[in-house]
Amino acid sequence: PLPIRSYNPMIWTHRFPKNIGGYKTISDKSHYGCCVCIASAGYALEGITAVCVDKDDNIAINMYRNGTVRTPKCTLSAETTYPTKGAVRYTLTNTAGKFAVSLRIPAWSVHTSLYVNNEIVDAKAGTYATIDREWKDGDTITLSLEMTLRMIHPQDFVKESEVTNRIAIMRGPVVFAIDGTGDEEPTFAPVELRELMASGLS
Repeated sequence: PLPIRSYNPMIWTHRFPKNIGGYKTISDKSHYGCCVCIASAGYALEGITAVCVDKDDNIAINMYRNGTVRTPKCTLSAETTYPTKGAVRYTLTNTAGKFAVSLRIPAWSVHTSLYVNNEIVDAKAGTYATIDREWKDGDTITLSLEMTLRMIHPQDFVKESEVTNRIAIMRGPVVFAIDGTGDEEPTFAPVELRELMASGLS
């Protein structure tokens, strides 16, 4: 498995091009992980790949945020506070005919609920949930992603002691971090990890 920072969901879950990013082995048998989207490059790609429309006007939703997408077959409007909360609601207007809407279900969202109007739709973690149907004005798509806290441990190939003795805490797509770029060590109130995980930061 690759380091989590080399994973790029903005390019259909693949590193692109394949000769950059990810796990690299150096001649002395050491390694490093390099991200694909560095700083502002990631923001530029988000606008290109957050929602994709193919030649048949089928829609693929890769990233969740407020906004409106207009195609020849519909206007799709999103309302959400993601990633603060895991709920996303889409409303379709100006609809014309049959087409598919595919939503990316992150691998970390094991318990996901997805509805079209009041009808449940199967949503499996780590895949796209595709809804292919005749749409009408006022139809809604309601997605709820699991946003519980989880611990991420270093990959097995990481041997450095300063890494192997640490974990990352994530909630949904967000990695909790402390800014250690200053001259002084950051200070924070100690917390019991079991209590933090139980709270879910809801």
